[in-house]
Amino acid sequence: MKKTRRETVRTFYDNLAKNYDQNRYGSSKQKKTDEYTKTIVLNLVGDVEHKTMLDCGCGTGRFADFFVQRGAKVIGLDISKNMAKIAKRKVPPAEFVIGDVVNTPFKESQFDIVVCSQVLTHLHEYKKPLLEMKRVIKDNGTIIIDIRNILWPLRPLQILKQKIERKNAYEPHYTHMGNIKKICTDIGLEIEEFRGTGLLLKIIKYHFTPTLILKIRKKHKQ
Repeated sequence: MKKTRRETVRTFYDNLAKNYDQNRYGSSKQKKTDEYTKTIVLNLVGDVEHKTMLDCGCGTGRFADFFVQRGAKVIGLDISKNMAKIAKRKVPPAEFVIGDVVNTPFKESQFDIVVCSQVLTHLHEYKKPLLEMKRVIKDNGTIIIDIRNILWPLRPLQILKQKIERKNAYEPHYTHMGNIKKICTDIGLEIEEFRGTGLLLKIIKYHFTPTLILKIRKKHKQ
C-alpha cells in the first residue's frame, strides 16, 4: 500500500533525526544561514518575552531553543516522534507534542506567535495548515511561515541535484507569493511583510531568493 505524503515525511524524519543537526546545520555556511534566518524571524515577530509561541514542525528544537532563550513560552509540535524526543532533550524549558500541523491539539486563540518553518513545502498544501494556525492564534498574533520560492533562478538545478542524489524522498514543493496571498485572502488572513533568505547575497532581491519568510496576520473584522 502506497504511503501518504505525511507518512513519507514522518518516516523520513524519524530516520534522519539522529543525524539531523549535523546534516542540516553542521557546516559554517549552514550555521551562518541558520543564524541569519532566525534573525529575520525575530525581526518580524518583535519582542517575544512572556509571549506564548507554537513551533509547528519544531524538528530538533532550533527555533524553540532560540525563542526560549529570549523569554518566550514555547510549545513545539512535530509529526516525528524521534525529532520531538531530541528537541525535548535539547530544550528542557519548552514543551513538545507529537502531532499534525493540520489538526493540532490546542485551544482556539491560544498563542501569540506561530512559527512554521520548513514544513508546508513537504506537505504540498497550504490552506489547511494556515486555517489551523488561524484557529490557534490570538487576534493580534503573528504567524510566520516560509515557502520554497518558485522564482528562484537556480531551482531547476536544485531539483535535478535532489533527484540524482535521492536525498529528499518527500519532494519539496515550490510556490509563489501570489498563490499564498490568494489562499490567505480566501481564509481571512493577510500577508503583512516578507523577507528572503537562503542566499546571503544582498544583490539578489527578496523575490528571487530560494526561500521567502512571510509574516501573516488575521484580517481585522469590519
